[in-house]
Amino acid sequence: NALLSNISCEVRISSARVLGQIGDPRAINSLMQAITNNNLAELVRSFVRKEAVIALGKILTKPENQETINSDKERIINSLIETLGGEYTYSIPAKDVLVSFGQLAVGAFENALLNNESVRIRFLSATALGQIGDSRSVDALTQALFNDDSQDVRIEAVIALGRIGGPRAISSLMNKYNNQDNYPDAAIIITALGDAGDLQTAEALLSSFS
Repeated sequence: NALLSNISCEVRISSARVLGQIGDPRAINSLMQAITNNNLAELVRSFVRKEAVIALGKILTKPENQETINSDKERIINSLIETLGGEYTYSIPAKDVLVSFGQLAVGAFENALLNNESVRIRFLSATALGQIGDSRSVDALTQALFNDDSQDVRIEAVIALGRIGGPRAISSLMNKYNNQDNYPDAAIIITALGDAGDLQTAEALLSSFS
Protein backbone atom coordinates (compact mmCIF):
# COMPACT_ATOMS: atom_id res chain seq x y z
CA ASN A 1 0.00 0.00 0.00
CA ALA A 2 0.96 3.66 -0.32
CA LEU A 3 2.07 3.96 3.29
CA LEU A 4 4.76 1.30 2.87
CA SER A 5 5.77 1.41 -0.77
CA ASN A 6 5.25 4.88 -2.25
CA ILE A 7 8.50 6.76 -2.87
CA SER A 8 6.89 10.09 -1.91
CA CYS A 9 7.22 11.17 1.72
CA GLU A 10 4.09 13.30 1.36
CA VAL A 11 2.05 10.35 0.09
CA ARG A 12 3.20 8.14 2.96
CA ILE A 13 2.34 10.83 5.50
CA SER A 14 -1.09 11.43 3.95
CA SER A 15 -1.75 7.69 3.89
CA ALA A 16 -0.97 7.41 7.61
CA ARG A 17 -3.28 10.32 8.39
CA VAL A 18 -6.13 8.82 6.39
CA LEU A 19 -5.71 5.43 8.08
CA GLY A 20 -5.92 7.16 11.46
CA GLN A 21 -9.07 9.03 10.45
CA ILE A 22 -10.74 5.84 9.19
CA GLY A 23 -9.81 4.04 12.41
CA ASP A 24 -9.94 0.51 11.03
CA PRO A 25 -7.90 -1.89 13.22
CA ARG A 26 -6.90 -3.83 10.11
CA ALA A 27 -4.46 -0.97 9.42
CA ILE A 28 -2.47 -1.67 12.60
CA ASN A 29 0.03 -4.02 10.97
CA SER A 30 0.81 -1.57 8.16
CA LEU A 31 1.24 1.28 10.63
CA MET A 32 3.52 -0.86 12.81
CA GLN A 33 5.65 -1.68 9.77
CA ALA A 34 5.90 2.01 8.93
CA ILE A 35 6.95 2.79 12.51
CA THR A 36 9.70 0.16 12.56
CA ASN A 37 10.90 0.62 8.97
CA ASN A 38 14.60 1.57 8.94
CA ASN A 39 15.00 1.64 5.16
CA LEU A 40 13.97 5.26 4.67
CA ALA A 41 16.19 8.32 4.79
CA GLU A 42 16.43 9.65 8.36
CA LEU A 43 14.39 12.84 7.86
CA VAL A 44 11.67 11.04 5.88
CA ARG A 45 11.60 8.22 8.42
CA SER A 46 11.09 10.68 11.26
CA PHE A 47 8.07 12.37 9.69
CA VAL A 48 6.47 9.12 8.49
CA ARG A 49 6.93 7.49 11.90
CA LYS A 50 5.38 10.46 13.66
CA GLU A 51 2.23 10.33 11.53
CA ALA A 52 2.06 6.52 11.77
CA VAL A 53 2.32 6.68 15.58
CA ILE A 54 -0.40 9.33 15.79
CA ALA A 55 -2.65 7.28 13.48
CA LEU A 56 -2.00 4.15 15.50
CA GLY A 57 -2.95 6.00 18.67
CA LYS A 58 -6.26 7.05 17.15
CA ILE A 59 -7.08 3.46 16.19
CA LEU A 60 -6.02 1.98 19.51
CA THR A 61 -8.09 4.37 21.60
CA LYS A 62 -11.37 3.94 19.71
CA PRO A 63 -13.77 2.16 22.08
CA GLU A 64 -15.24 0.02 19.30
CA ASN A 65 -11.78 -1.40 18.47
CA GLN A 66 -10.89 -2.65 21.95
CA GLU A 67 -12.17 -6.19 21.59
CA THR A 68 -10.47 -6.62 18.21
CA ILE A 69 -7.04 -5.41 19.32
CA ASN A 70 -7.04 -6.94 22.79
CA SER A 71 -4.91 -9.96 21.85
CA ASP A 72 -2.45 -7.76 19.96
CA LYS A 73 -1.70 -5.22 22.68
CA GLU A 74 1.40 -6.92 24.09
CA ARG A 75 3.06 -7.05 20.66
CA ILE A 76 2.22 -3.41 20.02
CA ILE A 77 3.55 -2.32 23.42
CA ASN A 78 6.86 -4.17 22.99
CA SER A 79 7.38 -2.76 19.49
CA LEU A 80 6.57 0.81 20.49
CA ILE A 81 8.94 0.72 23.49
CA GLU A 82 11.89 0.49 21.09
CA THR A 83 10.77 3.59 19.19
CA LEU A 84 11.23 5.66 22.36
CA GLY A 85 14.94 5.74 21.63
CA GLY A 86 14.44 7.63 18.37
CA GLU A 87 13.84 11.26 17.52
CA TYR A 88 11.54 13.16 19.86
CA THR A 89 9.43 13.94 16.79
CA TYR A 90 7.90 10.49 17.07
CA SER A 91 9.17 9.09 20.38
CA ILE A 92 7.03 11.50 22.43
CA PRO A 93 3.82 10.56 20.56
CA ALA A 94 4.83 6.88 20.90
CA LYS A 95 5.22 7.32 24.65
CA ASP A 96 1.77 8.93 24.81
CA VAL A 97 0.23 6.01 22.90
CA LEU A 98 1.87 3.59 25.32
CA VAL A 99 0.61 5.58 28.31
CA SER A 100 -2.92 5.20 26.94
CA PHE A 101 -2.57 1.45 27.62
CA GLY A 102 -2.37 2.29 31.33
CA GLN A 103 -1.49 -0.58 33.63
CA LEU A 104 -1.00 -2.93 30.67
CA ALA A 105 2.15 -1.03 29.73
CA VAL A 106 3.61 -0.74 33.25
CA GLY A 107 5.67 -3.93 33.08
CA ALA A 108 7.22 -2.99 29.74
CA PHE A 109 8.08 0.50 30.98
CA GLU A 110 9.62 -0.87 34.19
CA ASN A 111 11.73 -3.34 32.24
CA ALA A 112 12.90 -0.60 29.87
CA LEU A 113 13.66 1.76 32.75
CA LEU A 114 15.87 -0.77 34.54
CA ASN A 115 17.44 -2.66 31.64
CA ASN A 116 17.49 -0.68 28.40
CA GLU A 117 20.85 0.74 27.29
CA SER A 118 19.26 3.84 25.75
CA VAL A 119 19.17 6.84 28.10
CA ARG A 120 16.28 8.29 26.13
CA ILE A 121 14.21 5.12 26.49
CA ARG A 122 14.88 5.00 30.23
CA PHE A 123 14.07 8.70 30.58
CA LEU A 124 10.76 8.44 28.73
CA SER A 125 9.90 5.23 30.60
CA ALA A 126 10.29 7.06 33.90
CA THR A 127 8.12 9.89 32.56
CA ALA A 128 5.46 7.43 31.43
CA LEU A 129 5.38 5.58 34.74
CA GLY A 130 4.75 8.87 36.52
CA GLN A 131 1.94 9.68 34.10
CA ILE A 132 0.30 6.27 34.52
CA GLY A 133 0.57 6.66 38.30
CA ASP A 134 0.55 2.98 39.30
CA SER A 135 1.95 2.58 42.83
CA ARG A 136 3.51 -0.73 41.82
CA SER A 137 6.08 1.28 39.85
CA VAL A 138 7.58 2.81 43.00
CA ASP A 139 10.13 -0.02 43.36
CA ALA A 140 11.43 0.29 39.79
CA LEU A 141 11.56 4.09 39.99
CA THR A 142 13.40 3.89 43.32
CA GLN A 143 16.00 1.58 41.78
CA ALA A 144 16.48 4.03 38.92
CA LEU A 145 16.64 6.93 41.35
CA PHE A 146 19.57 5.42 43.24
CA ASN A 147 21.32 3.40 40.53
CA ASP A 148 20.88 4.93 37.07
CA ASP A 149 24.05 6.40 35.56
CA SER A 150 22.14 9.26 33.93
CA GLN A 151 21.31 12.33 36.00
CA ASP A 152 18.42 13.08 33.64
CA VAL A 153 16.88 9.67 34.32
CA ARG A 154 17.38 10.04 38.07
CA ILE A 155 15.68 13.44 38.06
CA GLU A 156 12.80 12.08 35.98
CA ALA A 157 12.44 9.24 38.51
CA VAL A 158 12.14 11.87 41.27
CA ILE A 159 9.41 13.68 39.34
CA ALA A 160 7.58 10.39 38.64
CA LEU A 161 7.66 9.38 42.31
CA GLY A 162 6.20 12.78 43.19
CA ARG A 163 3.37 12.23 40.73
CA ILE A 164 2.59 8.75 42.07
CA GLY A 165 2.76 9.81 45.72
CA GLY A 166 1.91 7.67 48.73
CA PRO A 167 4.02 6.59 51.72
CA ARG A 168 6.45 4.40 49.76
CA ALA A 169 7.18 7.07 47.17
CA ILE A 170 7.67 9.68 49.91
CA SER A 171 10.02 7.32 51.77
CA SER A 172 12.14 6.84 48.63
CA LEU A 173 12.31 10.59 48.05
CA MET A 174 13.34 11.25 51.64
CA ASN A 175 16.04 8.57 51.46
CA LYS A 176 17.40 10.22 48.32
CA TYR A 177 17.22 13.67 49.91
CA ASN A 178 19.24 12.45 52.89
CA ASN A 179 21.88 10.97 50.59
CA GLN A 180 22.67 13.93 48.36
CA ASP A 181 24.44 17.26 48.80
CA ASN A 182 23.55 19.01 45.58
CA TYR A 183 21.20 22.00 45.85
CA PRO A 184 19.48 21.66 42.45
CA ASP A 185 18.77 17.99 43.18
CA ALA A 186 17.52 18.88 46.65
CA ALA A 187 15.14 21.48 45.23
CA ILE A 188 13.70 18.96 42.76
CA ILE A 189 13.22 16.39 45.53
CA ILE A 190 11.49 18.95 47.77
CA THR A 191 9.12 19.86 44.93
CA ALA A 192 8.40 16.15 44.36
CA LEU A 193 7.66 15.67 48.06
CA GLY A 194 5.10 18.45 47.82
CA ASP A 195 3.59 16.86 44.72
CA ALA A 196 3.47 13.52 46.56
CA GLY A 197 1.35 15.08 49.28
CA ASP A 198 3.92 15.60 52.04
CA LEU A 199 3.57 19.37 52.12
CA GLN A 200 4.66 19.68 55.73
CA THR A 201 8.05 18.03 55.10
CA ALA A 202 8.49 19.92 51.83
CA GLU A 203 7.88 23.27 53.55
CA ALA A 204 10.22 22.41 56.43
CA LEU A 205 13.02 21.37 54.06
CA LEU A 206 12.46 24.43 51.89
CA SER A 207 12.73 26.72 54.88
CA SER A 208 16.19 25.33 55.62
CA PHE A 209 17.44 27.00 52.42
CA SER A 210 16.04 30.42 53.40
